[in-house]
Amino acid sequence: MKRFYLILIKLFFIHVLFSQQGFVNPHTNELMNLKNQEVNQTQKEIIFPPLGQATKNNTFFVDHINCLFITDSAILIVNRETGKTEKKLSLINSDHKSYKLSDKTETNSSPATNPQDGWVTYAECEAFVHDPRPTYFSAEWAVPFPPLKKSDQLIYIFNGLVGTHSLSDSSTITYILQPVLQWGPSSAGGGKYWSICNWFVTSKGQYFHDSLIRVNSGDRLQGIVKIIARSDSTYTYNSSFFGHGEGLDVLNVKVLDLGYLALETYGVRNCKENPAEEKMRMFNIQMIVNDDYPPFKWQIFNNRTNCGAFTNVIDESSHNGEINIHFHKPPSEDNFEDIYIYPNPIQDILHISITNPIIRCRIDIYNSLGILMLTETLEILEYEYDLNLKNYPPGIYYIKFYYQKDIYTRETNHTFKFIKTNK
Repeated sequence: MKRFYLILIKLFFIHVLFSQQGFVNPHTNELMNLKNQEVNQTQKEIIFPPLGQATKNNTFFVDHINCLFITDSAILIVNRETGKTEKKLSLINSDHKSYKLSDKTETNSSPATNPQDGWVTYAECEAFVHDPRPTYFSAEWAVPFPPLKKSDQLIYIFNGLVGTHSLSDSSTITYILQPVLQWGPSSAGGGKYWSICNWFVTSKGQYFHDSLIRVNSGDRLQGIVKIIARSDSTYTYNSSFFGHGEGLDVLNVKVLDLGYLALETYGVRNCKENPAEEKMRMFNIQMIVNDDYPPFKWQIFNNRTNCGAFTNVIDESSHNGEINIHFHKPPSEDNFEDIYIYPNPIQDILHISITNPIIRCRIDIYNSLGILMLTETLEILEYEYDLNLKNYPPGIYYIKFYYQKDIYTRETNHTFKFIKTNK
């Protein structure tokens, strides 16, 4: 694989040499005029790729026969077989607005037009070593249920690697390579269904993606960003979903050293426009540095207060890490946040959700007369649990939890009141 990419780089430089010596298509000017007309027609079309607002003419499709090649002044779309440059995009003196990827953490400075849009909640993870150069970063998750309310919302869920380096004009550029799950139509395609795609996005405002693939709720995904070749100081990275094609290759990149796992939304104005679940777990999170799994340094950012979305870390390991991304926060009673029950009132199913895993859990349900109606025990409750109360008569009930947060803490308990109604 490494030899293949070295050959590709040689072909690219040969192509550049011939172009400089006058070997130019005689129809180049005519083609460029037609292209300029297309740009004038589309440049005012506002779209929302990952990382915020853009114009359509700054978004580019990279098919399976092409890859990206990064220089200190431009991004090139290059044919894998011939080394020919299909498109060159300058990173110097760009006429579009440049912004920092860190803008995603500032509500008022987000590239999005609405303060509710952008990176809603996310986890940042960094290898806690002297010189972090991840060669592999992956996460798994199940495709959520569709939103209960389907409007014009756009939802992105992803893991990705971020890096920064200097350009030839002494400015800096930051970019992110990310396998992305999306709901809704984006510049890559899509509609009112779930689909996956790989993106390479720069802080200079260029957006690159490969082919969109439709997926279904419940499908298990593994998003992977990895190094597949290297030279003395640069790397070739690949972003892909396991079992869903070869993905997107980016050549001649400086190191990508920060990992992110995020929920990003546009046009979500109602909590029912989020995925139907209360939360989604991203698990088997892995980061490899120098053939080892280093300790992680985690940071959590909850940027948007709409729907109470938040992220919490379940397992900090770089070998089998886990986080929960909460799309909307259930109402809590008395500010108690270890356990949530909902809906309340209920008709048939009482849904139990926890913030962090608990152990040695016993669940008792009493009616309004104090009669014990049900007891269930769970050695560990690590995510969610449902109780089917369909056959219970309408009325007021109390559910009491006995549990330990871990093996080192004493048993605690908490009681909730809920109402069972007829349909």
